[in-house]
Amino acid sequence: MRCWTALLVVAVLCGSCRANDNGLGWRPAMGWSTWCTGGACGQENLDLPEQSLHDVCTEAEIVSVAQAMVDNGMQAVGFTQIVVDDCWAAMTRDADGNLQGDPDRFPNGMASFVATLHAMNFTVGLYTSCGIYTCSSGQRPHQIPGSWGHYEQDAKQFAAWQVDWMKFDWCAWHFNDTVLIPDVQSGQMERALNASGRPIWLNMQCPGYGFLPTEWCATYGNSYRIWTDHHDNWNSTLDIIGHMALRPDYARFPAKSGAWPDPDALMTGGAGCDDATPGKRCPGMTDDEYRTEFSLWAIFGGQMVVATDVRNMSALQKEVLLNTEIIDVFRDPYGETGTRIADDADAKTSVWARHLHNKCAAIVLLNHGDVDAQDVTVRFADVPEMAWRSDSTLVVRDLWAHESLGSAKSSFTAKGLQPHQCSLVTLCPSS
Repeated sequence: MRCWTALLVVAVLCGSCRANDNGLGWRPAMGWSTWCTGGACGQENLDLPEQSLHDVCTEAEIVSVAQAMVDNGMQAVGFTQIVVDDCWAAMTRDADGNLQGDPDRFPNGMASFVATLHAMNFTVGLYTSCGIYTCSSGQRPHQIPGSWGHYEQDAKQFAAWQVDWMKFDWCAWHFNDTVLIPDVQSGQMERALNASGRPIWLNMQCPGYGFLPTEWCATYGNSYRIWTDHHDNWNSTLDIIGHMALRPDYARFPAKSGAWPDPDALMTGGAGCDDATPGKRCPGMTDDEYRTEFSLWAIFGGQMVVATDVRNMSALQKEVLLNTEIIDVFRDPYGETGTRIADDADAKTSVWARHLHNKCAAIVLLNHGDVDAQDVTVRFADVPEMAWRSDSTLVVRDLWAHESLGSAKSSFTAKGLQPHQCSLVTLCPSS
């Protein structure tokens, strides 16, 4: 068994193993996305109108959310990225072939919009797609142009607008007699961005919907999706969690490679109701399920971008999104992603671990079953590469309750976890 010192040496040696060498990606991204703020996003427990506000956004809405993030404390705890999803571009390019903002939704133009958010101390991301169209018309009468045939031009346009982030989606990849190849087109966009004259974070749907990522995804992207879209229901959340457990070796130290595995957006507090009322949410999950979502996103450590309306925050949103102890786990400078270390298929429980920089470990104990409450135990000797023995005594801290649970010898048990509930604790040496 390797000791902590050996593990640290491995992490340091991997510091030369950077992929997309644009100088970005030293820490995982935290921010907010427009995606599910107004429109419904898969809430299976609700009877909502048919996607009437899906992929609809406006400059006024986004700036008001950004101001709310300043006022409610989200920006102060690390949510500093604003990601504008597939809702901003006009239905046609301009006379010079450049992408342009929808004049009804962004009447001041994209450069002015980006400058407004920069003045509020946010970084800004915009969406595009690999093919001839994006994934959604955003309730408009015509499809929106993608970047195919314009990769260099669009990269330069993003740079001219001072954009900090590009979401590179994988839609309209098969058209006429053309079939786009994920690793080829992703590499082309990486090179186009790096030649644009501005460092721009590349977030990719890689290698496409319904496919597991491969190592080249971490070569080109600063972040790359590990699976399909996340929606506001427990089955979708559990599906994403299951794919977190498939973490490959190349995704273990993203802080060293600059490439972070992305589990997709958080649904904290509930997606939209297809209602334009600011701050109105229609939760598709329970409070415990939202806490579990946040806990697993933190232990995995890939990306935390919230896609729900954070204006007029609910008590649950404040409890979750402003939990600095859990955010500290997510942004721990050791830069390792967490992984599942135990899985009981009969009891439907699992244990997850993530090494931290201070010789501690963060542990999630999860009951993902649907019926019975469960006691879930982590045995200290089972936490990989910590050199903890079966008789080790560790100090346990509950990051949801914000309290010390005292010392435990050999193991720790979270008792009576209800279905879909978890416990998130840190384990630290007693001396």
